[in-house]
Amino acid sequence: MRAAFEKQVLGRNFLYGIFLLAVMVVVLDAQVVGLFVFAGILMLILIFSEDIMPTLLPFLLACVFLSTMYDSYHIFIRLWWLALPFAGAVIYHFVRYRKKITVGRIFPSLLLVSAALVLGGVGMIPARQYFSPISLYYTLGLGLGMVLIYLLMRSQYAVPREYDVLEYFVYVMYLMGFFAAFVVLYKYAEKMELFLETLEALELPSRNNYATFLMFAMPFPFYHAIRRKHHVFAGLFLYGCIVLTGSRGGLLCGALELFLCFVYLAYVETDKEEKAFNIGMLCGLVVLAVMAYPMVIEFYRSRCDDGDFFNDLGGRIPMAKRALSYLRENLPFGSGIGYLGNTDIYDPKTGALCWYHSLPFQIVGSMGLFGVFAYSYHYYRRLQIMLASRLPLPLSISLSCLGIFIMSCFNPGEFCPVPYEMLIIISFVLLELNAERPFTGEVLRPEEKKVKKE
Repeated sequence: MRAAFEKQVLGRNFLYGIFLLAVMVVVLDAQVVGLFVFAGILMLILIFSEDIMPTLLPFLLACVFLSTMYDSYHIFIRLWWLALPFAGAVIYHFVRYRKKITVGRIFPSLLLVSAALVLGGVGMIPARQYFSPISLYYTLGLGLGMVLIYLLMRSQYAVPREYDVLEYFVYVMYLMGFFAAFVVLYKYAEKMELFLETLEALELPSRNNYATFLMFAMPFPFYHAIRRKHHVFAGLFLYGCIVLTGSRGGLLCGALELFLCFVYLAYVETDKEEKAFNIGMLCGLVVLAVMAYPMVIEFYRSRCDDGDFFNDLGGRIPMAKRALSYLRENLPFGSGIGYLGNTDIYDPKTGALCWYHSLPFQIVGSMGLFGVFAYSYHYYRRLQIMLASRLPLPLSISLSCLGIFIMSCFNPGEFCPVPYEMLIIISFVLLELNAERPFTGEVLRPEEKKVKKE
């Protein structure tokens, strides 16, 4: 019975059905009901499926449609009890279907990052702020929580399967990107009259969240474009939806990621004519971007102060200065992740951190020199893993992680434990296992056979 259930939830029909169900949740504006439905689906999979991969798409789609409920802490806090049966299903799965725990090369740096988060602010942050529920959520969620996710996910993903787990992951991320694009377009459809009147980017409350989801997904159409060229247009479509979000970080960081996607496509293409075509398309897009710059600025006029697209970068420059002042004040450990001394510059919504909206300055201001050392080592390890394989499939996942790192330099991004940092950890678990696989005797993918033969 379990084998039949796993076969169903791993099939394309299940993926498409879940996708359409998420679309219905958005159209009916039934996010709370959708939360219950998707939580039920996830619990069923956790209980009855030994393979944890089928949980990925329902989880990601739920994260996307819940992002439409911006500043809804007061709603979700009343549903805290839903976490109890869900946690029970998670515990049941990892106990009932427990696998051997192994670690890879990123594990030591994860421990170091966890230590930096725990020690952040020691000697500066008031105890009341350090031990506040929100502060502990981010301190433990980004540190020890990610260590736990790494160990559990690696133990599950390391099990040999009859299908290619990286191919499955990429396909799920592709679908997630299209769902995020649908949400953006649906928001425009709801306010089409206003959009046609102003011809400016709409004020989407969760614009940075939508842009981040889309950037996670954007490299994967380009991987599929290696075999079917029309997927390039899907990648361009996802970037077009990033532009529509109104996120300035998404506009600029997404453009850089799109550029890297075309570089990637030219790099992995073996046919000389196709490689030349991809390089030509890239050059054409650069020229088009330069020509379209004035129109884009006009489209983003509502996001500019006195016509200045950059102004103070939404408070990021004052926050960066504040981070450096905290570094001088507490050189070893900074001010702590939960420090509330910046609310005069950025007043966060309930349940959010007082973010610096920049990963480097978040590290410097919150964790001091120890944090700088820990994260530098961590990103060095990540770079090693990203460069371990030059094959198209793992490279596309590496490109996705690189895009989110770039986006995180201008938005919270990787400092959000769920889903962003969790998704990064899952990506690096897969990349680690992929790099180790040739030494385990497992069968290579068709593309790997082709490369090795050449």
